[in-house]
Amino acid sequence: MKKESFSWVCREGNLDKVERYLQEEHNDFNLKLQFGDATVFSEACYNGKIKLVKLLMKYPKIDINLADGQLFTPLHHACSQNHVEIVRLLLDDPRTKPYQMNSFDHTPFSLACHFGSIQVVQLMLDHDRIDPIEHPAPKTLLKISSQHVLKRKKVVIQMLLESKYPFTIENGKIIQVNMELGDDPQVPGDVKEENPPFF
Repeated sequence: MKKESFSWVCREGNLDKVERYLQEEHNDFNLKLQFGDATVFSEACYNGKIKLVKLLMKYPKIDINLADGQLFTPLHHACSQNHVEIVRLLLDDPRTKPYQMNSFDHTPFSLACHFGSIQVVQLMLDHDRIDPIEHPAPKTLLKISSQHVLKRKKVVIQMLLESKYPFTIENGKIIQVNMELGDDPQVPGDVKEENPPFF
């Protein structure tokens, strides 16, 4: 009988089997999956499998920052899907690099804003490891302009304006301390929600 792959065991959700695999030195636990070019850990973060995420994070051999083909890290995926407890786990882990950019110039925080992940945005605004003012690439921090303002994003914008950081709106664009972060002041009549990569 052929042995199940590590990725299959993780998708199956059998944590006992996953742990047995993790104790085998010869397995490559950071092998990228064919679809989406992501790791098992990224997939778990995207799908909100918090018990699996917790288990995988216990093992140093798991690279919790390894990005997929579009440079989405596990933190990007958790932020885009509003998996607030997974985001909290990642931010509380000193190994996590919270400011990595994907190929669309989004950090995890700017991606959470972009997709209107309200609970994640609030968590990140309050978290010690996220500092928008000291952000290494401020122009990519909030790629939210009126072009992308839907219901959840309106809530996010209000949260930003009420936060301890000096955000404001000027000509329909979100700005921070004289640094423009939006890119289109025009409001279209009907805007469709964009979707992040999925597994």
